[in-house]
Amino acid sequence: MLYVPCTTPPLPGTDVLSLDLVELTDGRMALPTYSALDRLIDGCGPDQPWVVLPSSKLEEIGESAPYDVILLDVPLPEDVRRRVGG
Repeated sequence: MLYVPCTTPPLPGTDVLSLDLVELTDGRMALPTYSALDRLIDGCGPDQPWVVLPSSKLEEIGESAPYDVILLDVPLPEDVRRRVGG
């Protein structure tokens, strides 16, 4: 299971999900993932919405939200972290 940042918390009872992708300096799109909730909070900040997904779903996710690389337990820069009210 992986903790994956999303743009908004998923709605209960739906499969609609919008994941937070990060553009790397070389132009590739990355899907940040975290092996534990405390690592997601450390890497994305306390205001980051998230969802728990089995790692087996990553390929399926890539079909609707294409990414080039998967990041594991990587802290995101402060300027791309979500903030409450902004």
